[in-house]
Amino acid sequence: MLAAMKKVVESNSELISTTTTESKIFYLKMKGNYYRYLAEISTDNERQRREMSRPRSESSAAIHAIPITHQAPKPFCFDTTGMFYWCSTQTLEQQTIDIRVKCELSHHVICCIFAEESSPVIGLRSFVMPLRASNFDENELKPIVFIGNCVFLKKEWRHICNFPKVYLVDGSPNDRATLRAVNIHLCDMCVILSSSASHHDQRQDRYLTDKAAILCSLNIKAMSFDTECTTSDRRFGTSIPLITELKNDTNVVFLDQDDDDDPSIDLYMTQPFACGTSFAISVLDSLMSATYFNENALTILRALITGGATPELEKILAEGAGMTQGSSSKEVLNNRRRPRVVLLPVENIIIEEINNPKQNSSIIMNTFWDDNPTYGDLFVNLLIHRDWLCLGLYRLRDHGDTETIPQSTKRVVICSPPRTLPLYKTDLVYVIQQFQPKYNPPLTIPPESIKSNDNTIQSDLVPEAVNSMVQMPYTVVTRMTPTMMHDININNKDKT
Repeated sequence: MLAAMKKVVESNSELISTTTTESKIFYLKMKGNYYRYLAEISTDNERQRREMSRPRSESSAAIHAIPITHQAPKPFCFDTTGMFYWCSTQTLEQQTIDIRVKCELSHHVICCIFAEESSPVIGLRSFVMPLRASNFDENELKPIVFIGNCVFLKKEWRHICNFPKVYLVDGSPNDRATLRAVNIHLCDMCVILSSSASHHDQRQDRYLTDKAAILCSLNIKAMSFDTECTTSDRRFGTSIPLITELKNDTNVVFLDQDDDDDPSIDLYMTQPFACGTSFAISVLDSLMSATYFNENALTILRALITGGATPELEKILAEGAGMTQGSSSKEVLNNRRRPRVVLLPVENIIIEEINNPKQNSSIIMNTFWDDNPTYGDLFVNLLIHRDWLCLGLYRLRDHGDTETIPQSTKRVVICSPPRTLPLYKTDLVYVIQQFQPKYNPPLTIPPESIKSNDNTIQSDLVPEAVNSMVQMPYTVVTRMTPTMMHDININNKDKT
């Protein structure tokens, strides 16, 4: 077509002066169309040459990648069971972060994965599911960033592509430039995982099975950052919180440079395990005996740690269907109202309520710390006023009697402390709290159904009634429960 148009234009260029007005108009239109077609073809050819010369990763990123700081918020929903958050399927290229572009992530979770292209899958879905449990508000969902081999992550992606705020970085976890690009100094937690060793690697020394994870942990601890970058709330904790998974228990002695533990002691007696910076697969073996004597032990742990599970969800995952979108029915939304374990600062959660018999009202007074409180006082206070159940403390290892900032920033976990254990304002407490979503679906039981026996005014911190279809995981103890009042009287006698 273009050849015929060119021939007509060239043959009629000499006769254009002797033709009629209509012929001149036809000739000019033909000539204009000819040059316009040439311009379009040259533009298409140039675009194709640029795409062919551009690397495949850049061309796909230019088409699919969306900057992480400019993504439009997507409406969230839940899976068919209502236990976890769900979003539409996301492509691998779309969720890959380009480390050459400035990243503005903060308060996120980083997972460093050491695996080769041929390594077996780890099961990252089990890692993501507790962080996407539906008993969190949408603004409490922390972004998750996986750093590792892109080919290996591609095998895991089909299991986690329906969870919101999940991102990938193709690179080595030992590369400090990559770690700085994802703002590791601003993350809330960094987890170091490694895939199971292949048949060729299983013949090497068992002490070398954790070399990659240990070197990565030491490398991150040796990194330095500007003082302006570290937030003020990190002064009572490590600058970069770390959890390292170990295949061999004896390798735990290599995680801390200042660790003076005896290499022959058990894992649960070492400093990294007590501080919560290391985890070994052998720890799960202790659950076998507990489950044997109490069949509900595993269910309780899964509900509190892994975000919960239902027989329906287990059947769906076993059939290979994966996470599917659910409805917004009342039955599904009611599954959000389940307990969760949170870590909170003791200083900010204490509320002491004293009744004024003359005015029949309540007065909130911050006098809890005036009488040198103990863990028993904290346990009773939170149970009465907030219906929270304390599990233990997360205390600074080298806490002194002075109010100055301690030299060590390491903390240790104290499970079920004795009643007389003194409290410090720098302590953190593990509590089980009933989740109350910010938006409440219609309930069958009105809030007025939960009242004291003597019709006294209750604290505003008592949660609303829950649908009768969802059983409470533990008994709600109100302020006027006789047994609890008896415990309070005993506690007051002990103080005197």
